[in-house]
Amino acid sequence: MRTIATVALLACGWLLGVELPAAQVTPAGGSVGPGVTGTLNGEITSGGQRLAFVNVLVAGTKVGIQSDAGGRFVLTGVPTGERRILFHGFRYRKLDSLLIVRPGANPPIRVELIDMFPPPKCQPCFWVPPFQGARALRHGAMVHDFVGEAWQARAEGRAATLVISSDPDPCQLQIHHYLGPSGSRARLSIVDSAGSTVHVFDRGEGRGGHHVVWDGVDHKSVRTPYGWYHVRLETRDDTLQLEFGRVRRPPIR
Repeated sequence: MRTIATVALLACGWLLGVELPAAQVTPAGGSVGPGVTGTLNGEITSGGQRLAFVNVLVAGTKVGIQSDAGGRFVLTGVPTGERRILFHGFRYRKLDSLLIVRPGANPPIRVELIDMFPPPKCQPCFWVPPFQGARALRHGAMVHDFVGEAWQARAEGRAATLVISSDPDPCQLQIHHYLGPSGSRARLSIVDSAGSTVHVFDRGEGRGGHHVVWDGVDHKSVRTPYGWYHVRLETRDDTLQLEFGRVRRPPIR
């Protein structure tokens, strides 16, 4: 028993004599321990335009956020150290950036993404929604096998047909109209969303097919602004109308 007690006392003394490791102290600019995080903030742009809803992700983690309507983001809980930050927005080239993340708030960063589908040089350009007029879809219908077809809209009347398209050149609006045997004179015009006439193609054409190209300039030789417009064809028997937009860029096909 005396031997056992002696061994126990020696063991306690040995344990008390062991030094525990001191707390980790991070020198300035050095690595940090687990659980320490930083905050990244900045602005995402492309061609001078702020980009909303761009994904900002920390590679290898579940930390991420989207930029707001002004292209700004604040990403908290980012593990410190050397980190790969991914920036990915629809129709923009993904950016993989290597950053040194410090504890707490980090300096603001500015991110410039490359547009994979840049807008046309003409501004604003044309876009014709294809499913209207004679090609209109009922609510809830689905479109199948539309790839490769011309993006055009068509309206058909008793003695006339109107077709408009901005495909493949979004800087020009192609207007085709056909007048049947009873057609004599037709009034072709551009009308804005308020119902005001912007431009008139009144050439007194008779029956048969006709083609007009419009570059977006109104009757005062002023380029029409962004917004929604209509092409209107008026004959003795019909009044046909199709919608088009003056937009920054047409949607991806």
